[in-house]
Amino acid sequence: MDFYERQLGYTKVDSKKFRRGFTTGTAASAAAKACAIMAILGELPGSVRVTTAGGKELTVLIEDCHKKDNTYYAYVKKFAGDDIDVTKDALIGASLVFREDDELIIDGGRGVGRVTKKGLHQNIGEAAINPSPMRCIREEVRKVLGERGAQVVIFVPEGELLAEKTFNPRIGIVGGISILGTTGIVEPMSEEGYKKSLLTELSVKASKTLALTPGNYGEKFLNARGISSDKIVIISNFVGYMLREGVAQGADNILLAGHLGKLIKLSGGIFHTHSHVADAKNEIIVSELALNEAPYPLMRLIMESNTTEEALEHVKVYEMEGIWDKLAQRAKLRSEQHVYNKARVEVIFFNMEGRVVGSSADSEELVNLLRRNGGIV
Repeated sequence: MDFYERQLGYTKVDSKKFRRGFTTGTAASAAAKACAIMAILGELPGSVRVTTAGGKELTVLIEDCHKKDNTYYAYVKKFAGDDIDVTKDALIGASLVFREDDELIIDGGRGVGRVTKKGLHQNIGEAAINPSPMRCIREEVRKVLGERGAQVVIFVPEGELLAEKTFNPRIGIVGGISILGTTGIVEPMSEEGYKKSLLTELSVKASKTLALTPGNYGEKFLNARGISSDKIVIISNFVGYMLREGVAQGADNILLAGHLGKLIKLSGGIFHTHSHVADAKNEIIVSELALNEAPYPLMRLIMESNTTEEALEHVKVYEMEGIWDKLAQRAKLRSEQHVYNKARVEVIFFNMEGRVVGSSADSEELVNLLRRNGGIV
């Protein structure tokens, strides 16, 4: 659709264009804002202007909007660009009802999943609307409502059916899809094309000392530790590939920092970390616990854990948190073997709150080196 391509542009690999799209979170914030415009201004907007989670201004088309009784409804068709996404062209809806007080309550309705297990961004029972989309929905609605109170419900008419094609049922989100989006924009790419685009960033930032991280959360974590973004390369799930390419481009000191649930796979020799390829997080943790003579009930709890965040809590209760450093050290050794010992690799695991939970023995030394060579001014 040219309307969105003009705004979002595209990425280009091997002379082929890949159109960007927008996330379910951006669609939800646009639909919610359209409801607010109807409620306050009495207009039926054909489009709305929103700010994505990453700060980009975007005009989003409204597929339908109407009022029924005292409730306002609006729908946005999700534009995925050239990304392969189960939510492509799905309708993302919002409804709004005024409240007597000044509170703005945002919840999920039909087709938006509910959290049933620990270890996710939301508490058990809450709608699966991630923090960045939740913030954007709130901000966009407040721009129109001011201090007036309202109940906003995000819903996805085909959400329950779409969820069957996702991992939501496996991780304890039932009844629909999640409303997602760290930046609000979808960067489409085939796997090979995506890897080549990552290499472009690596070639620009090539250095004797590098920090690699799977995504935006890792970059923010490293920034908070005084390492500037010009020393940080986003590697997605292609850890092994990017380690070897980093060494090929001259790196001899590499810091790997990422969420425990992603990088712990390296401890078991898994270097493509997408869950479609391999996912043995719990088995890796249990193996280390067994080597440290952990009690059987703890190992059983870990095998039944839904996420590594839940596993962290169980290990804490049993006062065996030292295993995370040991697993980080194991990930370091595996990583160095993966690059044929041609580079020093240090590893840091952090949790969802950005707190370090495990690190290899000399990781802080490498953090200090990166801070000196690429500190934030």
